[in-house]
Amino acid sequence: MHKPSIKYGVLITLLLVAAGLYVRNRSELEWKELVPIFGENDLTVSEPLERHKDITEIEAVDSNLYRPVRGTTIYLQSQTPVPGWPGLKPRYWLRVEDYETAALASKRASEYRADGAYDRVEAAYRGSIGPHSSISDKTSVRMWAVARSKRVYALTTDASVCTYLDPPKRLKKAIELLPEI
Repeated sequence: MHKPSIKYGVLITLLLVAAGLYVRNRSELEWKELVPIFGENDLTVSEPLERHKDITEIEAVDSNLYRPVRGTTIYLQSQTPVPGWPGLKPRYWLRVEDYETAALASKRASEYRADGAYDRVEAAYRGSIGPHSSISDKTSVRMWAVARSKRVYALTTDASVCTYLDPPKRLKKAIELLPEI
């Protein structure tokens, strides 16, 4: 009599494990389509330094206002120094987010740099971090956002000089050429 209950117990356990794997994998965002683009644009993916933690937090807080299905921030550093500044290698944060619909992705991308974007980010960041927190448009200098079907790619930096350089322009062009997901 115990054999059927053991079988059902094992079956239920296997179903729960399979469901857990599905949920865990569903929440992870893959961005392998970007790896060749980073190489072509002389950009290296790495972990940001502790002093750059604010930008990752700012971008994640703003992203959460739009409720993506999943998202991640990729820290990029150019291996090409800024002309005239041999020690300065530009750094960027590329936020990649997936949405339920293309319309939600398009809304997010269109509002990324729209009027009031920094006010929205400031309010959300203060609300999530605490009353003494403050940011400015100098902390997270937003450059562009591109919606590709249900995925959004949004680029920011922490130095306005980086907005005038070619790597972000080439990166945007390459992302715009990606096939629809």
